[in-house]
Amino acid sequence: MSPALMAAANTSGGTLGKMIGLQTIAIAAGATGLSTLEQGKLFRFTLRHSVILLLAGGLIALAYTYVFRLT
Repeated sequence: MSPALMAAANTSGGTLGKMIGLQTIAIAAGATGLSTLEQGKLFRFTLRHSVILLLAGGLIALAYTYVFRLT
């Protein structure tokens, strides 16, 4: 993999991890006044979307590595 592609994939992964971080969920819940049950719904909603984005980003990184052969 090219260094630029590795850095981009690492940054994307860090952003996805930040999305589902418990501290981020707690801050969002506190700012909006969500109940405990609603916090779980928010986490499941966010987790579902982060998995979809993870798959999309991984496929893009694989495509640039093996199909487009960036060096």
